[in-house]
Amino acid sequence: MGKQPSNNRQWTLEHAVLPCAHFQDRTVHVRNVRDFRHESNDRMIPSYRDVTIALDQVATVDLFLCYFDKPQSAFAHSMLSFGTHTGQYLLLSIEGRREANEDFNLRTAACRELELIYVFAEERDVIDQRAVVRGETVRRYPLNVTAHQSQALLVRLLRDANRLHSEPRFYRLLKDNCTSNLVRPSGTAIGGPLQRAWVTTFPGYADRTLRHLGMIDDCLPFSDHRAAAEINEPAKLYRDADQYSLRIRGQ
Repeated sequence: MGKQPSNNRQWTLEHAVLPCAHFQDRTVHVRNVRDFRHESNDRMIPSYRDVTIALDQVATVDLFLCYFDKPQSAFAHSMLSFGTHTGQYLLLSIEGRREANEDFNLRTAACRELELIYVFAEERDVIDQRAVVRGETVRRYPLNVTAHQSQALLVRLLRDANRLHSEPRFYRLLKDNCTSNLVRPSGTAIGGPLQRAWVTTFPGYADRTLRHLGMIDDCLPFSDHRAAAEINEPAKLYRDADQYSLRIRGQ
């Protein structure tokens, strides 16, 4: 059952609810998974739900790259989504937590004015917000990782999210941002290829770099691969469809 923190649709990240994970053997219970419906960039119906995931069922990791102003840029927002054998997906977007009337810009992002927040969410929520409502170019790349690596990375990121409850941090544009907080845990869970510093600084080039390192497939020419990875059209087409995550993957 979704939890409605407010009936007011004028919602900002100031009201965001921090997620937390409770581990029980090889099962994790994730509280406050975001499941919003977006009407416009600043009007949405907020809702949170609790999700239970069997860690042994986690098998895949997808990298999503969201380009803000143009489809080719050095700068992008990066996210990871973890998938299970049963078709369950949990997406992580690491963001700066804005207060009311506070913008995300170079000054606020670089000057320790925004708190860091881990947003675990349903894919429909975040992808719809970025691809459809904001019109960002969104691309999906399955990563070449094992099920064991996928599970280890998810556990590490969930524990990092838990740590924010007792050790809050600021979002820092160059050192503590959406990409760096995904790359650092990968060193333990996946290994060296994801720890290339310039992927952290210029996430818009992450697909090219990871392709070169063998972390994503290179069976198509790069420009064709980028075109095939774009999910804006299926995100619009299946915005209200059942099995949203499978539909945007062409399944």
